Amino acid sequence: MDYATHLSEHRRLTILKLLHKANSRVNDSVLMSLINGLGVPTERANVRDDMRFLEKLLLITIKEENELLLGMISTRGRKVVLGDLVVDGVQQPGQV
Repeated sequence: MDYATHLSEHRRLTILKLLHKANSRVNDSVLMSLINGLGVPTERANVRDDMRFLEKLLLITIKEENELLLGMISTRGRKVVLGDLVVDGVQQPGQV
């Protein structure tokens, strides 16, 4: 797996973990700040693309408000975070 793919999959799992921990809607700008704070280099466009990717897989729901994407984790997304569901394109928890 190349570095860009690894980074995307890792970032998607990170988004799911952050939404799981928040247990509420979190916007793309806040997610970008949190992800960068965790040492995963990202730009807002990457976060928005990943949120749309996760939405297509039914792992999160998105509500658009004032040019922000507000994400909330779904039951299916929680299963990924807990390691009960494996989804292509999202890193598995505990996987390096």
